[in-house]
Amino acid sequence: MIDLQERRIKAFEGKESKEAKAERTNAQRRIKLWLQRLKCARKRSSTPVVTAASGNCSVTGATVHLTGAGSCTVTGSQAGNANYGPAPDVPQSFSIAKANQTITFGALANKTFGDPDFDVAASASSGLPVSLSATGNCTIAGTTVHLTSAGSCTIIASQSGNANYNRALNVSRTFQIAKKRGRGGQGALN
Repeated sequence: MIDLQERRIKAFEGKESKEAKAERTNAQRRIKLWLQRLKCARKRSSTPVVTAASGNCSVTGATVHLTGAGSCTVTGSQAGNANYGPAPDVPQSFSIAKANQTITFGALANKTFGDPDFDVAASASSGLPVSLSATGNCTIAGTTVHLTSAGSCTIIASQSGNANYNRALNVSRTFQIAKKRGRGGQGALN
């Protein structure tokens, strides 16, 4: 038998915006009231209440798990017994907002023109792939940076989001590219 008093709702993973948190809190309040009504119905008839979920959620035991952004409907059903007829199904629907995500991209060390190409790495808290682009005195192909001349280079990491995650804020990393010294420290070669 499902213990409705211990029902928990897990938020979709990731940091939530203020609006998404308010929306989730309101949904939790509605479900709490809904569960209290079902508990009262169960006490009156002493028959178990069965829950089912549809949309971007599932029910396991006494836990509603959100599987993605969109919507969820949790429905309580009670079949009745010898003394009580079946109760009407009681659905409770709510919206699930997209989760926020962040990009992790460490600082890049200064280089000297002529240094070999090097790889950079960035990741998104969502696990979605991060795109890299370059401006300044360098180019990037995939994750490999190539220095084109002395000056500076900025690598920009971006993640555009998907059906479940909002776009991440871009993260830029700038480093300096020193001139290559000639033989014996004479002049610069570009």
